[in-house]
Amino acid sequence: MLMFLSPFPIRYLVSMGVLGCVSFAGVILSHPYQMRRIMAFLNPWEDPLGRNYHMVQSLIAIGSGGITGVGLGESKLKYFYFLPI
Repeated sequence: MLMFLSPFPIRYLVSMGVLGCVSFAGVILSHPYQMRRIMAFLNPWEDPLGRNYHMVQSLIAIGSGGITGVGLGESKLKYFYFLPI
């Protein structure tokens, strides 16, 4: 924010942002496991019992409790919740 308010040239910020995005895309595309993790993050319901199990469980926990939660010890996920092997 301070760079926007200062007399720092905007073209430097834009060029650093573009270089960062290109570098990020290059690293992600060069490693298949990282691409799988990004795709799993973007679509957690694709494989809810396999690779995306923990993410789906966290979404269910946050969704059932809302912003304020359900209270200490009142979680519904504690019943029949087993960690995968």
